[in-house]
Amino acid sequence: MRISYNTETLFEGRDILDVMQILHAHDLNIIEFWSWEDKDLQAINRLRQELRMEVASIVVKLATMLEPDKREDEVGSIRRSAEAARSLDCSRMVHTVGFVRPYSGCRSTGTS
Repeated sequence: MRISYNTETLFEGRDILDVMQILHAHDLNIIEFWSWEDKDLQAINRLRQELRMEVASIVVKLATMLEPDKREDEVGSIRRSAEAARSLDCSRMVHTVGFVRPYSGCRSTGTS
């Protein structure tokens, strides 16, 4: 079994290239990240190859398949994400509902 480390949740706000160096220094060589459009994929790929790291997964740029008039956009989004994944020699993509992490405390669902 192998584990991947999410660079954005473990090192919020840090540059991914720095994070890759930190993880590699601890022999943790499998990463994943959510957003890819805001990153320099060529630089990530160069460092990934140099450090012999693996990108386990990236997240598909969000759109929705639930609304018929937006499905074409979603298919395009999946294609662009697949191209990004391929450029990193990554064979997995994750589709999620969003990047916003919910409030971590308990919330009341009823009225007082």
